Amino acid sequence: MRGGLIALVLAVLVLGADGIAATADGTPSDPAQQRAIIDQVRAQLGSNLADAMAAQQQLRQSLEDNAAQQRVVQGKIAAAEARIADLDMQIAESQRRETLLARRIEAKRTQLRQLARAAYAAPESALVILAESQSLGDLLTRISDLNVAGAQAAEIKESLKQDLEAQQKEREKQEAARVEQVKLRDQLNSDLSQLKTL
Repeated sequence: MRGGLIALVLAVLVLGADGIAATADGTPSDPAQQRAIIDQVRAQLGSNLADAMAAQQQLRQSLEDNAAQQRVVQGKIAAAEARIADLDMQIAESQRRETLLARRIEAKRTQLRQLARAAYAAPESALVILAESQSLGDLLTRISDLNVAGAQAAEIKESLKQDLEAQQKEREKQEAARVEQVKLRDQLNSDLSQLKTL
């Protein structure tokens, strides 16, 4: 708008100088010719003013669009931050469960060691077990108990191993998701910085 005003002042000065020059020459100036020049200057100034106003409107719209984009990116950053915080809590919970599971595994291992010692101290030979047994039912019970204890030990060991592996995989997934969210947040921060510099 200021440029349009400057152009108007310059045009008036140029026209005024032409008029002075024309009258200084002593040549009468044609009023129709003067009117045509004035109309031409008015049209050109109107066009320049309209262009300046259009440029100003376009700049205003660009600034509003930029501000809207910044708000969107800031919202995405906030969402990424919230997701990271949530994943941090999930990872901490997974680590806590892993610790509890590791303690449970250690307790079961201790029980299995005790059971193994008891089985080791028990006679190896079926004849010795038969001789120590008070009856056939007692013999069958002792052999059955040893078999059941061995089977339970194997099941417990395998179950705990699977539980621990599943828990570790879950934590690894959460950590990978967190890494992705951190990358997303960093990219969004970079995008926001670029928008702010525009």
